Amino acid sequence: MTALILLASISSCNSDDGIDSGDETDKTWIQSSSDFAPEASINQIAISRDGNTIAITDWDPNLKTTGTVKIFRKFVDEWQQIGESLSGIDDDKFGAAISLSADGNIVAVGAPSYNDVTGEVFIYEYTQDTWEPTGQISGAQRFTSLGVDLALNSDGSKIAIISKPLGRLGFNSVLSIYVQSGSNWESVINNFDNVTAVDVPLPSMAFSAEGNRVFLGYTHNTGFVDAYSVNGSALVSIGDRLVGENQLDWFGNIGINTSGSTVAIGGTGYPGADYRGIVKVYQNNSGWEQKGSSLYGEELDDRVGKKVALNEGASRLVVGAGIGISRSAFVRVYDFVEGDWNESLTISSNDIETFDQDLKLSDDGNTLVLLFGRKVEIWSFE
Repeated sequence: MTALILLASISSCNSDDGIDSGDETDKTWIQSSSDFAPEASINQIAISRDGNTIAITDWDPNLKTTGTVKIFRKFVDEWQQIGESLSGIDDDKFGAAISLSADGNIVAVGAPSYNDVTGEVFIYEYTQDTWEPTGQISGAQRFTSLGVDLALNSDGSKIAIISKPLGRLGFNSVLSIYVQSGSNWESVINNFDNVTAVDVPLPSMAFSAEGNRVFLGYTHNTGFVDAYSVNGSALVSIGDRLVGENQLDWFGNIGINTSGSTVAIGGTGYPGADYRGIVKVYQNNSGWEQKGSSLYGEELDDRVGKKVALNEGASRLVVGAGIGISRSAFVRVYDFVEGDWNESLTISSNDIETFDQDLKLSDDGNTLVLLFGRKVEIWSFE
């Protein structure tokens, strides 16, 4: 991919509403890796919260039946694979979802077609240069498809998992949350379903660092996002449901900050299937309040908001867009300065490529991992 890079100046700010870095004006975005794992055909990425570890799924685009998960760690200025590659078995879709703990020493891997589509989640810990299996979570029955999406909390002791059971009324997805208890994983939230619409797409899901908040975004039609606190074996709603503005806005692609106090939401269909796209950021202050202005796509088929990410302090926002058949892929980085979102970086392609998968941001907002057309780019703010 040939990339165009546009940089905007970043102003330092000492208020709670902006970047409090001390000397941001001396920093800039640098593409630290443009040829990451060049032999791989990547369809999933994950980043540790500290930004030093990256996991990828190498997926054969011709077979599409199982994947190989590889984990890389940054040593000075070089990314090196740590431990062995992790592989599934035929037709299990191993690596369809991956997540890392905050320090990158625990990885969870979803295999939703494992055992006749029962689904399985495999958990490994990095010990003495190898990835040791430390747990497995199995789907309840055939066609449960456990593990189509998942997320670990910071220390890897809790995991939120999405299933897509076949044969259920409406084919809706369900959420389960497990907590580690010794060598076992115990379910505290089982098969939670907050939608009734028929054939709702897979939700966008986010899990806070402490594992005490979970968000579910559904891009069906207008689209909406629900936020919950995890209270023992119950989920308690946080504020009102956040809903798109128009039919066919597809509002519901989400990214949260570390604590889950702030959520960014993208709607690629806005306004009403014109596909320009919109992103809004909300913070919880005894109820959800919008933070800063809404961000809009500028042209038809921009589809802004396909993927979104926030840093720990919700002062940096990353937006992925350009997924239409007639538009080049692009990613924009915004910093919250003087009460609003200011664009600081645009990464775009000269080619008509699909931003078809993902972007990830470290908690400090200084490491950005992009998946463009099955190839990974890594950007550093330094």
